[in-house]
Amino acid sequence: MAFEREAFFRSTGLGKDELAAVDFLKDGLPQDVLQGDAIIIGGSRFGVAKNDSGLLVPKLEDLIKMVNSTIKIEMPLLGVCFGHQLLAYVCGGDVICDKKNEEYGTYLMGLEDAAKDDPLFSHLPQRFNAQCAHHDRVQNLPPGAVLLAGNERSPIQAFRIDKKVYGIQFHPERSKEDYENIIKFRFKDHGAPEWAAKLAPSPEAESVMRKFIELVRGSP
Repeated sequence: MAFEREAFFRSTGLGKDELAAVDFLKDGLPQDVLQGDAIIIGGSRFGVAKNDSGLLVPKLEDLIKMVNSTIKIEMPLLGVCFGHQLLAYVCGGDVICDKKNEEYGTYLMGLEDAAKDDPLFSHLPQRFNAQCAHHDRVQNLPPGAVLLAGNERSPIQAFRIDKKVYGIQFHPERSKEDYENIIKFRFKDHGAPEWAAKLAPSPEAESVMRKFIELVRGSP
């Protein structure tokens, strides 16, 4: 949806001439996908959960090839929500469908010790709010991945591979206001879900997007 794309533009601080939005399910991957400075993979209604093959993302082999190529050439990559799960899957982690512990709305995140020295997470407080929307989650980290954040419902909320490849389960691009707009659109013919009343601001989580852009640009 347009306002979801706008959330990425706003949270990164990039203009439309700097951030190319691609609808993979509709248009596939562009030929020059590896010619940019970085790749951000966002959410999807499909997934890669091993116990939910009925919703396996189409053209998965294309995505696997792109992720592997991105890592091989050491291009910065940020996977958000589905992108986080895809990155874990491609690199040898396990992804499961876990509706019992699904997260919709605002949830509290906690930093792991490794986050203290991480370029994207070191500036954050030990506990911070983040917007979530998932029932799939990473169950086991890929070999060599560094855990950066988690909570009780989803212990693997963020991880890093090498120096510039990140997976984040929560939505750092999304604000409370973004979520309210999504609810208005998706629930326009029904009443808002109960969890909508518990939405809260998440400025710390949103700051991670700008930090990723700084990392791409080599800024301190």
